[in-house]
Amino acid sequence: MTETRTTRPAAEVGKLTVYSVAILAVLLIGYILVHAMRAYVPAQAVNANRAAERAAGLAEVRANAQKELHGDPVYINKNNGVVRLPIDRAVQLVVESGKDPAAFRSNLLSRVEKATAAPKPVSLE
Repeated sequence: MTETRTTRPAAEVGKLTVYSVAILAVLLIGYILVHAMRAYVPAQAVNANRAAERAAGLAEVRANAQKELHGDPVYINKNNGVVRLPIDRAVQLVVESGKDPAAFRSNLLSRVEKATAAPKPVSLE
C-alpha cells in the first residue's frame, strides 16, 4: 500500500493562520472589554434595604391580585357589558345557571358573541 499525502499550498496555510489569529484577537478584545466594563460598572450587592423594597413590592402585587380576585365587580368593557366578577360570585353564577344545560349553553354563546362583537365602523365624513 502506498500512501499519498496531499500537502496544502503555503498560501492556504498562511490564510488559515491569519484567520485563526484574527478570531483569537476578536475573542481577546471581547474578554478585555467585558472585564473593563465590570470594573467601571460594578453590580451592587442585594442588601437588606433592597430586599425589603422587593418584599414590599411583592406584597403589593399580591394584595392587588387578591383584591381583583375577591373584590367588587368591575366593568372591563361597558359598551359590550363585559364585567370582571369575583371568583366566588362567578362560580356561584355558573352553578346556578348550569342546572339547565340547554339554556346555559345558549346564554353562554350569546354572551361570547356579544363580548367579541366587532366595533361599529366609524364614518370619517
